[in-house]
Amino acid sequence: MKVVIFTGCFTLVKQIAVEVSILKVLQYLNIEPIVPRNINCCGFAFRSIYPSTSLYLTARLLASLHNPETIGILTLCNGCYLMLRETVYRLKEDRKLLEGIKSHLKEEGLELKEIPRIIHPIEFFHDIIGIKMLENAKRRQYSDIVVATHYGCHALRPSTTPSFDNPMNPSKMERVIEALGFRTRDYPERLDCCGAVLLATNPNLAMRLAYNKISGTSRWGFSLLVTTCPYCFEMLDSRQEAIMQMFSDEPKLSVMLLSQLIGLQIGLSESDVALNLNLSPIDRILPYIVKR
Repeated sequence: MKVVIFTGCFTLVKQIAVEVSILKVLQYLNIEPIVPRNINCCGFAFRSIYPSTSLYLTARLLASLHNPETIGILTLCNGCYLMLRETVYRLKEDRKLLEGIKSHLKEEGLELKEIPRIIHPIEFFHDIIGIKMLENAKRRQYSDIVVATHYGCHALRPSTTPSFDNPMNPSKMERVIEALGFRTRDYPERLDCCGAVLLATNPNLAMRLAYNKISGTSRWGFSLLVTTCPYCFEMLDSRQEAIMQMFSDEPKLSVMLLSQLIGLQIGLSESDVALNLNLSPIDRILPYIVKR
């Protein structure tokens, strides 16, 4: 099996653990990742300012990343996933728009021969790798460790654009976590925003949203929070200490990427999945997961 990997900008410049961990997991599962080097921004940064430019940048990616020998494009960022799935939906629904995009692509020597499948990491592990394979690959059961899931806004919203799960009550990430041998449950802040998209325009509100997420999740007694999005990971893991200090509190929530947790459960080392780059207090939970 082969899959195209689209890292997006933020993963490459801020959260490289996202790419490192998922590539290691794919290697272990004998899946060949195709990592293109000549890529452009997904257009998310221009979405509200220059929507036509944003749309074209995303369509350009669809043309340049499509590889008929692969199962589709695996996006490592929720923002990139939103842009690509939204553009795919619009191009399929609007024939005139599709023809106009193809005309502009032709000027660059590009051709959108076929609209590829856009795959979210949760969808990839749940639908493609499969629950049964994850259950068979896990090393042990952890009935005493309760894991909180954090999907992130752009994985599921807006609900008017088809996604990989129910936007009002998703369950695929929970099933992946359970297949890995952990317990999970619902909690009031499960679908709340992490605040990342507000950092540039309203940083105080962004920090408040992240604080509410961290403190709320901790209050419900979870041992660990898991996400897939590099922006969410930035807020909940990398910025956790600064955020908690703003509200006269202390870091209290262990945060990992889903690919890191999967890697640990199938036998990869802490360095394999780049746990040294996590800044949240994962030492509180790591001894219970990894036998040192």
